[in-house]
Amino acid sequence: MAVEGMGRTTSVEVITGSPETIYTYVIDGVRDVIRTLDVQAEDAEDEVVQSEIVAGLHLLQAKVAGKQEELKASADWRHFTVALYGETNAGKSTIIESLRIHLGEPAKLAERQQYDELKAAHGLGEDALATVRDAIDAARTATVLASSRSEQLTLAAPVELQALQEQIERERQQTLAVHAARPWWKKLLGFFQRGASGLVDPMPQVVELQQRQQQQLQLASAEVAAAEAALLAAQDTLDRRMRMMPELLANADGGIIGDGRPDFTRATQRYVFNGGTSPIVLLDVPGIEGGEKDVKDHIDKAVQTAHAVFYVTGKAAQPQHGDKEDGTLEKIKRHLGPQTEVWAVFNKRVAGPMPLRNGGDLFASDADGMDDLSAGLRIALGANFKGVLPVSAYPAFLALADRLPPMEALNDEQKSLRDRNTARAKFLSEFDTDALLERTGFAAMARHLSNMAVDAPRKIRLANIHKASQSLQDVVAGLEHHAVSMEAHANKVTTETTAVQSKVDIAEQQLVASLRSESADALRNLETTVRRYAYELVESGIGNDELKSKLQQRLEECAEEMQEVLGKTFKETVGQFQGEILHAAERFQKHLKDLDQVAGEQMREMGVPTFTMDLKVDNGVSVVGLVTTAMGAALMLFTGPAGWVVISLSAIGVVLSLAKAIWGLFDTDFKKSQQRKAIDESLASATKSIRADLEKSERKVRDAVETACVEAKKRLAGPQRSIKTQAAVLRLSVTRLRALSMSIDTTLA
Repeated sequence: MAVEGMGRTTSVEVITGSPETIYTYVIDGVRDVIRTLDVQAEDAEDEVVQSEIVAGLHLLQAKVAGKQEELKASADWRHFTVALYGETNAGKSTIIESLRIHLGEPAKLAERQQYDELKAAHGLGEDALATVRDAIDAARTATVLASSRSEQLTLAAPVELQALQEQIERERQQTLAVHAARPWWKKLLGFFQRGASGLVDPMPQVVELQQRQQQQLQLASAEVAAAEAALLAAQDTLDRRMRMMPELLANADGGIIGDGRPDFTRATQRYVFNGGTSPIVLLDVPGIEGGEKDVKDHIDKAVQTAHAVFYVTGKAAQPQHGDKEDGTLEKIKRHLGPQTEVWAVFNKRVAGPMPLRNGGDLFASDADGMDDLSAGLRIALGANFKGVLPVSAYPAFLALADRLPPMEALNDEQKSLRDRNTARAKFLSEFDTDALLERTGFAAMARHLSNMAVDAPRKIRLANIHKASQSLQDVVAGLEHHAVSMEAHANKVTTETTAVQSKVDIAEQQLVASLRSESADALRNLETTVRRYAYELVESGIGNDELKSKLQQRLEECAEEMQEVLGKTFKETVGQFQGEILHAAERFQKHLKDLDQVAGEQMREMGVPTFTMDLKVDNGVSVVGLVTTAMGAALMLFTGPAGWVVISLSAIGVVLSLAKAIWGLFDTDFKKSQQRKAIDESLASATKSIRADLEKSERKVRDAVETACVEAKKRLAGPQRSIKTQAAVLRLSVTRLRALSMSIDTTLA
């Protein structure tokens, strides 16, 4: 392997070994990267940060392993598999159905055989159905005629009977009239002769008529019954055949093609072709522009399974970017990025023969659009994109589909399918099947598909290896973004840290300068106050002993006052210092929180384990509390007992005693001048001593402040150190994982 010591499998063994070797190689490689990072950190503080990132990388390892398991579960190692992927209603199913017929896919052959058997056994052909329809029409006509005849006979019978009876009555009256007109002797003679009256019995005629009418009605009824029976039989025959139509339709050509409804293909369909040197599998993938969330798993699994992809589109144009949501181009890049071989299939819509009539190229007018399509996909997919295949699938399908369902097989929801027989007849009236397949580009695409399966075992292996490698590259890309983000935020935190540390330094310098200035002002005020008081005593003619006593007393009083004033002043100054430190720390903490929030949002979008930045200033110790504690001890030097003011009273006494020995030899003015001189010398000595003690106390305060500020800046630098450690460990993991990925790519190349 490219990364020395990683895993137990070599990259050469990935190509030549078993399918399991590929996934073991990647998973072991990630495990080895984590192992190199999972070591004792040089600094105890770094160990916590590093442990957190390593824990995140373990989650990443689980993610990679899960992805490899998905690939392993969906990978096909026996059949060269091509997925037809693309927009909804782009014609994927039409292309596949045409290929199934053209290449003799076994399942399609079985369907067509079943179609023929059903058609022959149940009379489901158009001619047989037409014969039944003619029989129904004839039987219906016969039924109407027979019923009409029966009705006419029924209506005519009483009229005919009445006419017979009236005729018989007229004949009887005529006979009676003739008889009445004969002579008396003929009448007498006729009396003795049988039948001499001449009257005929009418009943035989009536009975004969009624019998004849009854026979005619019976014949008419029989004709009606026979016609109705024939109609029922013909309708029953049609009904029985219609009940077989769904089964015929299920086996007809074009059953997998959409009927105009969106998202007709809801799940991936798999079709195996046994022709040629190697079996080919075609996957009919649900459309990516319909209810994609409902079919996402089917799409993902299909493209994971496929060794090559036909991206089918009905537009000779570059796929569109999305605005707020992913557009077609983003979906293509996401779904097809791991593929080693992607072809675009431009399916031109042709509804009638006219575009095919001239002998030129059907796709000549689409050349520029196909160039744009090719350019866009090459940008999205790089070297994995191979080119554009133009085809017009609908005419090719009609040329091949000689098992189209009769009209009776289609319901109202399938109106769009009713035109196929008519459209097929139109195309075939001008072109034979072979000519249509060539002119539509279908024959060329079918040959291309067959050629793709050449050297199938090697292509299958390389495609599966590439997907396994790509899943690792996706992780590396995510970690790279993560590392870059970490480094960028580390730089921002470093800038913020430098700024707040500078503010601490400035606040420290201002505090020390303020303390020094306030001490000097207080000491000058003490010296001025005591000198003025002592000079007033001298002007009053005070004696040396009393002057010495009062001078000492006043010095002590002023020293105590100075201590009290300095204590209050220093407390206010230190309070301001603490406020500045607090403000700087709070602003720093706010900036860190803002950075942490921004970083967290960015990292959550990267799809990799998010490692907590934990940009806390304190780490359990309050910066302001730290300074306050240190300054509190220092302020005790100023706010405690007055012992810190060491006034050298012995020096004052020596000066005054010396002056006393000679004062009597001179006049009063000289005495006063000597007293003032002694006062000045004594004050100089006292202020020098006080100044020395103040400077000593100031040094202690400065030391305390410096120590507190150094510790504060160290604490403030904690987040910077933490995020830099995170960035460094992430950068190292990216480097190691990229080396692992490159070792696979180098082998594939």
